[in-house]
Amino acid sequence: MRDISDNAISTIMQDTILDTNLLKSWYEIIRTPISKFLLAETQFFINEYDQADAVLYEIPEIFQFNETDIAEYENYMQFHTLRKQVEFSERSWAELNEAEIYHLQDIVEANTGRSSTMAKGVLCFFYDICYDNEIDFDFDEIIIEGKSSEAHEIFVTDFEQEQNKNNIISYIIKDNLLVVNSNDVTKIEIYNTIGQVVSASAGKNHVTIGHLPQGIYVVKIYTEDLKVVSHKFVKR
Repeated sequence: MRDISDNAISTIMQDTILDTNLLKSWYEIIRTPISKFLLAETQFFINEYDQADAVLYEIPEIFQFNETDIAEYENYMQFHTLRKQVEFSERSWAELNEAEIYHLQDIVEANTGRSSTMAKGVLCFFYDICYDNEIDFDFDEIIIEGKSSEAHEIFVTDFEQEQNKNNIISYIIKDNLLVVNSNDVTKIEIYNTIGQVVSASAGKNHVTIGHLPQGIYVVKIYTEDLKVVSHKFVKR
Protein backbone atom coordinates (compact mmCIF):
# COMPACT_ATOMS: atom_id res chain seq x y z
CA MET A 1 0.00 0.00 0.00
CA ARG A 2 2.86 2.35 0.81
CA ASP A 3 4.45 1.73 -2.60
CA ILE A 4 1.12 2.25 -4.38
CA SER A 5 0.38 5.48 -2.53
CA ASP A 6 3.93 6.82 -3.00
CA ASN A 7 3.75 6.17 -6.74
CA ALA A 8 0.30 7.74 -6.98
CA ILE A 9 1.35 10.86 -5.08
CA SER A 10 4.55 11.15 -7.13
CA THR A 11 2.50 10.95 -10.34
CA ILE A 12 0.15 13.68 -9.14
CA MET A 13 3.07 15.96 -8.20
CA GLN A 14 4.67 15.49 -11.62
CA ASP A 15 1.52 16.35 -13.55
CA THR A 16 1.33 19.74 -15.25
CA ILE A 17 -1.98 20.43 -13.50
CA LEU A 18 -1.97 19.63 -9.80
CA ASP A 19 -5.10 17.67 -8.86
CA THR A 20 -5.42 18.71 -5.23
CA ASN A 21 -8.61 16.73 -4.69
CA LEU A 22 -6.92 13.51 -5.80
CA LEU A 23 -3.87 14.37 -3.71
CA LYS A 24 -6.08 14.92 -0.66
CA SER A 25 -7.86 11.60 -1.23
CA TRP A 26 -4.55 9.70 -1.08
CA TYR A 27 -3.45 11.55 2.07
CA GLU A 28 -6.82 10.68 3.63
CA ILE A 29 -6.33 6.97 2.88
CA ILE A 30 -2.82 6.71 4.32
CA ARG A 31 -2.94 6.36 8.09
CA THR A 32 0.37 7.84 9.19
CA PRO A 33 1.00 11.09 11.07
CA ILE A 34 3.02 12.60 8.21
CA SER A 35 0.18 11.94 5.73
CA LYS A 36 -2.20 13.87 7.97
CA PHE A 37 0.21 16.79 8.27
CA LEU A 38 0.54 16.77 4.47
CA LEU A 39 -3.24 16.61 4.10
CA ALA A 40 -3.61 19.69 6.30
CA GLU A 41 -0.89 21.50 4.36
CA THR A 42 -2.63 20.70 1.07
CA GLN A 43 -5.92 22.01 2.45
CA PHE A 44 -4.22 25.15 3.70
CA PHE A 45 -2.64 25.62 0.26
CA ILE A 46 -6.09 25.75 -1.37
CA ASN A 47 -7.54 27.97 1.38
CA GLU A 48 -9.53 25.25 3.18
CA TYR A 49 -8.43 26.61 6.54
CA ASP A 50 -11.19 25.11 8.71
CA GLN A 51 -10.66 21.67 7.21
CA ALA A 52 -6.90 21.93 7.80
CA ASP A 53 -7.50 22.85 11.43
CA ALA A 54 -9.88 19.92 11.88
CA VAL A 55 -7.34 17.42 10.52
CA LEU A 56 -4.56 18.78 12.75
CA TYR A 57 -6.72 18.75 15.88
CA GLU A 58 -7.61 15.07 15.25
CA ILE A 59 -4.02 13.85 14.94
CA PRO A 60 -3.36 13.30 18.69
CA GLU A 61 -6.65 11.39 18.94
CA ILE A 62 -5.88 9.09 16.00
CA PHE A 63 -2.29 8.18 16.84
CA GLN A 64 -0.54 7.13 20.03
CA PHE A 65 2.23 9.66 20.53
CA ASN A 66 5.21 9.43 22.83
CA GLU A 67 6.66 12.51 24.53
CA THR A 68 8.86 13.35 21.52
CA ASP A 69 5.91 13.07 19.13
CA ILE A 70 3.77 15.28 21.34
CA ALA A 71 6.50 17.92 21.53
CA GLU A 72 6.81 17.92 17.73
CA TYR A 73 3.03 18.15 17.33
CA GLU A 74 2.86 21.14 19.65
CA ASN A 75 5.77 22.78 17.82
CA TYR A 76 4.05 22.13 14.48
CA MET A 77 0.89 23.78 15.76
CA GLN A 78 2.94 26.83 16.72
CA PHE A 79 4.17 27.06 13.13
CA HIS A 80 0.67 26.45 11.77
CA THR A 81 -0.79 29.22 13.95
CA LEU A 82 1.88 31.66 12.81
CA ARG A 83 1.29 30.68 9.18
CA LYS A 84 -2.44 31.43 9.59
CA GLN A 85 -1.64 34.72 11.28
CA VAL A 86 0.46 35.78 8.29
CA GLU A 87 -2.09 34.51 5.76
CA PHE A 88 -5.10 36.19 7.40
CA SER A 89 -3.27 39.51 7.66
CA GLU A 90 -2.71 39.34 3.88
CA ARG A 91 1.06 39.32 4.23
CA SER A 92 3.79 37.07 2.87
CA TRP A 93 6.60 35.37 4.78
CA ALA A 94 8.81 38.25 3.65
CA GLU A 95 6.79 40.69 5.77
CA LEU A 96 7.19 39.31 9.29
CA ASN A 97 7.71 41.63 12.20
CA GLU A 98 10.57 41.21 14.65
CA ALA A 99 8.50 39.28 17.19
CA GLU A 100 7.35 36.82 14.51
CA ILE A 101 10.91 36.25 13.33
CA TYR A 102 11.94 35.48 16.91
CA HIS A 103 8.97 33.12 17.18
CA LEU A 104 10.18 31.26 14.09
CA GLN A 105 13.62 30.95 15.66
CA ASP A 106 12.05 29.46 18.78
CA ILE A 107 10.25 26.90 16.59
CA VAL A 108 13.53 26.01 14.87
CA GLU A 109 15.36 25.53 18.14
CA ALA A 110 12.60 23.52 19.84
CA ASN A 111 13.46 20.30 17.99
CA THR A 112 14.54 18.91 14.62
CA GLY A 113 11.17 17.78 13.28
CA ARG A 114 9.03 18.92 10.33
CA SER A 115 8.02 22.20 11.99
CA SER A 116 11.65 23.07 12.62
CA THR A 117 12.58 22.29 9.01
CA MET A 118 9.82 24.50 7.61
CA ALA A 119 10.71 27.36 9.94
CA LYS A 120 14.36 27.07 8.90
CA GLY A 121 13.33 27.36 5.26
CA VAL A 122 11.47 30.61 5.88
CA LEU A 123 14.25 32.16 7.96
CA CYS A 124 17.02 31.23 5.53
CA PHE A 125 15.07 32.10 2.38
CA PHE A 126 13.73 35.49 3.44
CA TYR A 127 15.92 36.72 6.29
CA ASP A 128 19.33 35.15 5.62
CA ILE A 129 19.17 33.42 9.02
CA CYS A 130 20.51 30.02 8.03
CA TYR A 131 21.39 27.03 10.15
CA ASP A 132 24.08 24.39 9.66
CA ASN A 133 23.39 21.63 7.10
CA GLU A 134 20.52 23.54 5.54
CA ILE A 135 20.08 24.50 1.90
CA ASP A 136 21.84 27.75 1.13
CA PHE A 137 19.26 29.93 -0.60
CA ASP A 138 21.71 32.71 -1.46
CA PHE A 139 21.46 32.30 -5.24
CA ASP A 140 20.86 34.70 -8.08
CA GLU A 141 17.16 34.87 -8.88
CA ILE A 142 15.94 33.73 -12.29
CA ILE A 143 12.76 35.52 -13.26
CA ILE A 144 10.37 33.34 -15.23
CA GLU A 145 7.62 35.21 -17.00
CA GLY A 146 5.17 33.13 -19.00
CA LYS A 147 6.14 29.61 -20.03
CA SER A 148 9.77 29.96 -21.10
CA SER A 149 13.12 31.37 -20.08
CA GLU A 150 16.65 31.32 -21.39
CA ALA A 151 19.08 28.57 -20.44
CA HIS A 152 20.92 29.06 -17.15
CA GLU A 153 24.22 27.51 -16.08
CA ILE A 154 24.87 26.54 -12.48
CA PHE A 155 27.69 24.73 -10.74
CA VAL A 156 27.36 21.19 -9.44
CA THR A 157 28.18 21.15 -5.74
CA ASP A 158 29.56 17.98 -4.17
CA PHE A 159 28.63 17.49 -0.52
CA GLU A 160 32.03 15.97 0.23
CA GLN A 161 34.32 18.13 -1.87
CA GLU A 162 34.82 21.78 -2.67
CA GLN A 163 32.90 23.22 -5.56
CA ASN A 164 34.23 21.97 -8.87
CA LYS A 165 33.85 24.88 -11.26
CA ASN A 166 34.71 22.72 -14.26
CA ASN A 167 31.54 20.72 -13.76
CA ILE A 168 28.56 22.78 -14.88
CA ILE A 169 24.93 21.84 -15.34
CA SER A 170 22.49 24.03 -17.23
CA TYR A 171 18.73 23.97 -17.46
CA ILE A 172 16.02 25.73 -19.42
CA ILE A 173 12.37 26.38 -18.64
CA LYS A 174 10.13 25.84 -21.64
CA ASP A 175 6.42 25.09 -22.03
CA ASN A 176 5.97 24.81 -18.26
CA LEU A 177 8.80 22.28 -17.93
CA LEU A 178 12.17 22.72 -16.26
CA VAL A 179 14.52 20.67 -18.46
CA VAL A 180 18.09 19.78 -17.44
CA ASN A 181 20.76 19.30 -20.11
CA SER A 182 22.28 16.23 -18.45
CA ASN A 183 21.37 12.54 -18.80
CA ASP A 184 22.93 11.80 -15.41
CA VAL A 185 19.99 13.23 -13.46
CA THR A 186 18.43 10.84 -10.94
CA LYS A 187 15.86 13.17 -9.42
CA ILE A 188 14.64 16.78 -9.57
CA GLU A 189 12.72 18.47 -6.77
CA ILE A 190 11.05 21.88 -6.57
CA TYR A 191 10.68 23.39 -3.09
CA ASN A 192 8.52 26.27 -1.94
CA THR A 193 9.64 28.83 0.62
CA ILE A 194 8.79 26.67 3.64
CA GLY A 195 10.70 23.64 2.41
CA GLN A 196 7.81 21.65 0.98
CA VAL A 197 8.33 19.63 -2.20
CA VAL A 198 5.73 21.01 -4.63
CA SER A 199 6.88 19.13 -7.73
CA ALA A 200 9.25 16.21 -8.26
CA SER A 201 10.60 13.90 -10.92
CA ALA A 202 12.54 10.66 -10.49
CA GLY A 203 14.82 9.27 -13.18
CA LYS A 204 13.98 12.03 -15.65
CA ASN A 205 15.70 15.20 -16.76
CA HIS A 206 12.61 17.39 -16.48
CA VAL A 207 9.97 18.43 -13.96
CA THR A 208 6.68 20.27 -14.44
CA ILE A 209 6.17 23.76 -12.99
CA GLY A 210 3.01 24.80 -14.83
CA HIS A 211 0.80 24.05 -11.82
CA LEU A 212 2.86 26.19 -9.44
CA PRO A 213 1.38 29.55 -8.44
CA GLN A 214 3.42 32.75 -8.69
CA GLY A 215 6.19 32.84 -6.12
CA ILE A 216 9.74 31.94 -5.18
CA TYR A 217 11.03 28.38 -5.49
CA VAL A 218 14.22 26.36 -5.19
CA VAL A 219 15.10 23.62 -7.68
CA LYS A 220 17.35 20.79 -6.49
CA ILE A 221 18.90 18.57 -9.16
CA TYR A 222 20.45 15.24 -8.09
CA THR A 223 22.98 13.43 -10.29
CA GLU A 224 24.20 9.82 -10.49
CA ASP A 225 27.53 10.68 -8.84
CA LEU A 226 25.72 11.83 -5.67
CA LYS A 227 26.04 15.52 -6.39
CA VAL A 228 23.31 18.13 -6.09
CA VAL A 229 22.51 21.47 -7.67
CA SER A 230 20.40 24.04 -5.83
CA HIS A 231 19.11 27.23 -7.43
CA LYS A 232 16.40 29.77 -6.75
CA PHE A 233 13.90 31.03 -9.29
CA VAL A 234 10.93 33.36 -9.25
CA LYS A 235 7.78 32.47 -11.17
CA ARG A 236 5.62 35.39 -12.27
